[in-house]
Amino acid sequence: MTAVSLLCIAILRVCSSISFVVASTEADKTTDCITTVVGVVDTGLCVPGHRDHSMRNTVMNPQPPSLCLDDDDCLACLSLCLVDSHDARSLSGEEKTHHVTDRKQPRLKEGLPDCTRYSSWNRLRYTTARVLQFIELCRANTQRVNYKRTKKSALKDPDWKRTNKKLKTRQKIRVELEETLEVRPVSAELIRKAEDLFMRTVQEESFPNEVESIKDGKSFTRNSRLKQLSIECAERALRVRSRINAAEQLSTPSKNPMILDRNHHTVKLWIIAMHRTRHHTGVEATVNECRQHYWILRLRPVTRTLFPQCLRCRIRAAIPPHPRTGDLPACRLAHHQRPFTYTGVDYFRPLTVTVGRSQQKRYVAVFTCLTVRTIHLEIATSLSTDSVIMNLRRMKARRGQPAQIWSDNGTNLRGADNELRQAMDRATSSPSSLAQQAA
Repeated sequence: MTAVSLLCIAILRVCSSISFVVASTEADKTTDCITTVVGVVDTGLCVPGHRDHSMRNTVMNPQPPSLCLDDDDCLACLSLCLVDSHDARSLSGEEKTHHVTDRKQPRLKEGLPDCTRYSSWNRLRYTTARVLQFIELCRANTQRVNYKRTKKSALKDPDWKRTNKKLKTRQKIRVELEETLEVRPVSAELIRKAEDLFMRTVQEESFPNEVESIKDGKSFTRNSRLKQLSIECAERALRVRSRINAAEQLSTPSKNPMILDRNHHTVKLWIIAMHRTRHHTGVEATVNECRQHYWILRLRPVTRTLFPQCLRCRIRAAIPPHPRTGDLPACRLAHHQRPFTYTGVDYFRPLTVTVGRSQQKRYVAVFTCLTVRTIHLEIATSLSTDSVIMNLRRMKARRGQPAQIWSDNGTNLRGADNELRQAMDRATSSPSSLAQQAA
């Protein structure tokens, strides 16, 4: 075993502790003559056994004397240089733990935005499309051909004036910057690609064991949620196998929809977006729209739970609260009073009657007791004030004098009230005139 191999073994043993010690010796030796003759950069290692010092004058850079030894001297030097890893840890007093994760394929989630930070599916999809657009622009820049500069520069030609060059091209550079900084629109292809990436990420997070089983050609376990479904792997995703593959006019997502989990946040955002796309229709219409794109496990229950999150649907389905009812007036609670002590009066629609050979209108005045809710009907020939007063006199003759009469603000009723008040004022002011009128 040569000294070079021994030195390599020593380096491998001490790499874990990264501890090296330089041992000095009294021997004054130089670097390997072979490396100096060839003319390459000196590595600082020598080959033992070559003691020809006739080419010392050709040595470019003399090295420390400890790096050129015999076989025995090299072994002795290595015995001093080697430090056990346990001793190195005891000297440093520090232990470091390194975790290494080996993964066959990179996960899609690492390159996508965090879906839990978004409350809108359209905004999440648009943001992801912007990220994909940025990646495409970066790839285009790396694939661009770079041409060598042929013009003079300030370093090679002192007479070249950088300031004059800037003044001449300032306007041109400003126009180019305005053109390059223009915001580019997001294409529909990028939006569809962003949606496909997110749905594949949902499958990787929701059904990791099923995805591995499909790739390895194995069957699902007994506890798998997809055990009762006919599954196939198409377009790098798990899809439900259907019987309408012969339909040429339908797309692949319609014939073989992708399987998704209802508990994922991205799926819930997508269901709410479909509900808004259908103009806030009911549960069944939203489920029908979702089935045309993806196969979501237990879609109908999760759709019912997401409906209360829609503000417009909550406003439309809200039941208006019942207002507080006021207290009843005292006339409605008058006990131990005869009927019609507190009376309410109103008129309803006219009735056509035949008088001789002509037809005339007759109205009905309804008197109701406000306490016991009994009614008394009187026929009125017209809606005049005189007709109201005559109806009151007939009701009074039959039911007795009422203490209060309640009515609306009809013109005839207001006129009858004014007439009765004026009559009461004249009677109370001059009793003699009232007796004369009675006579």
